[in-house]
Amino acid sequence: MKSCLLFYSKVRVLYGGNDIFDYEVSRAFWHDIRLAIISVATIVVLMLVLTSFSIWLTFWGVVTIVLSFPLAYFFYRVVFGVVALGMLNGAAAFVVVGIGNVFLLESISNCNCN
Repeated sequence: MKSCLLFYSKVRVLYGGNDIFDYEVSRAFWHDIRLAIISVATIVVLMLVLTSFSIWLTFWGVVTIVLSFPLAYFFYRVVFGVVALGMLNGAAAFVVVGIGNVFLLESISNCNCN
């Protein structure tokens, strides 16, 4: 047993290469895609519940969230002249704008204006 441990203690493994790197990137990418799908599904369910099960408002809410990202990027890049957009800044900008529009639409639809 001691001779086996002595033998394996001299073994070295080179961890690298294009194939291993590509595998790790692919694995991380698909893991992030799964998390994104879970996040989007959770947001859709919560929006459906918070808009009193209105499929119409939920659909347009998701559309405004998706379309608010290019608008937020336009303002960052063109209007404010910021060259680099941080990941957290970009995510927060379009989610806040999009979700805010959903609940504005929901409150307008529930208004009993004469």
